[in-house]
Amino acid sequence: MATKSVERLLTSDEVAEILGVDRRTVPQWRYRGYGPDWVKIGTHVRYRPQDVEAYIAAHVRKPSRP
Repeated sequence: MATKSVERLLTSDEVAEILGVDRRTVPQWRYRGYGPDWVKIGTHVRYRPQDVEAYIAAHVRKPSRP
């Protein structure tokens, strides 16, 4: 039987570091309904790495001029 490993979840501070924003920005985004999807476990808020990657991918923009 194959075992499935659980990926390590990220804290708000780690997500802020990855995105290059102030550490207070990520909780503000969450409060306003913006930013990457998140998971609440008990009183702790965590982020799945794939959700942070999807958030980044959703914000890729092409230059408006060649």
